[in-house]
Amino acid sequence: MFSVAMERQPLGSRRGQAQNRLDKSEGSAAQGRPNEKKRRPTGRPTDRTTKDPDIHSLLQQHFPAAKGTSSFGKRHNKTHTLCRRCGRRSLHIQKHTCASCGYPSAKVRGYNWGEKALRRKTTGTGRMRYLKTVDRKFKNGFQTGTPKGARGPQ
Repeated sequence: MFSVAMERQPLGSRRGQAQNRLDKSEGSAAQGRPNEKKRRPTGRPTDRTTKDPDIHSLLQQHFPAAKGTSSFGKRHNKTHTLCRRCGRRSLHIQKHTCASCGYPSAKVRGYNWGEKALRRKTTGTGRMRYLKTVDRKFKNGFQTGTPKGARGPQ
């Protein structure tokens, strides 16, 4: 489409060439020839501008490959899967370490700079199967044995 020599020509001469092309196409219609439409073969691009190395470099300069939204659509491989300790989808498949709890490390991952994250995971956010009974037992002085009324007649 463009060549190096054409880029060096002044702007007016390029306009003249385009006007000459228009005049030639109108002339064939004026001479009584029917306007024949050239059919493009389907499935193949007719524009050969990308094969020209100069044009290809120009296109890359003005229209670089997008690194944002359009690139994210091509991601269809999962990097993380479910963690068996915390249940979140944070276990990296290749590293086999959880980004949330640090599994398979013995200690649960937690940093003091993540104050809100600690609040979400701390004691009292779950069932507390054992600890909720400890408070009641503490108030009564950790009594052991059976209550006096439940022993029956003596």
